[in-house]
Amino acid sequence: MKRGQIKMSFGMIFSIILIIAFIGFAFFAIQKFLGIQKIAQTKQFQDDLQTDVTSAYLAAQSSRTVSYNLPSSIVQVCFSDGGNNDLKMYTQNSVQAANIDHLNLTAMIPTGQGEVCFNTNNNKVTFVLKKNFNENLVTITGQNGQ
Repeated sequence: MKRGQIKMSFGMIFSIILIIAFIGFAFFAIQKFLGIQKIAQTKQFQDDLQTDVTSAYLAAQSSRTVSYNLPSSIVQVCFSDGGNNDLKMYTQNSVQAANIDHLNLTAMIPTGQGEVCFNTNNNKVTFVLKKNFNENLVTITGQNGQ
């Protein structure tokens, strides 16, 4: 009679260990999917920004406000006039960089500063894309002209 009780306990312990392992794997998989979502959202922002800048670049004149969704980890979006990567997205711990074509960085960045930055608000960043008749490239300013 005691032998049957020991086998039952071993089966229960083994089942509990398997359940814990499955739950642990589920949490791991969910974290990986959320990480992939952040990467995809960042890439989508870069692609959408490039599309909008190219559209303004090809127009004779353009001035429009655009807003983009970003992952919650990105706190600031900056444009710099150095190197190949002129778009920088700052998180709490790191910087992600990309290149955006057809931007007039010298007109966007104040003299003596290396970059112009825009803070995110509720996981969104909003710009004004401008191009006048006599300009060849697009400038990006904040909503209130900054």
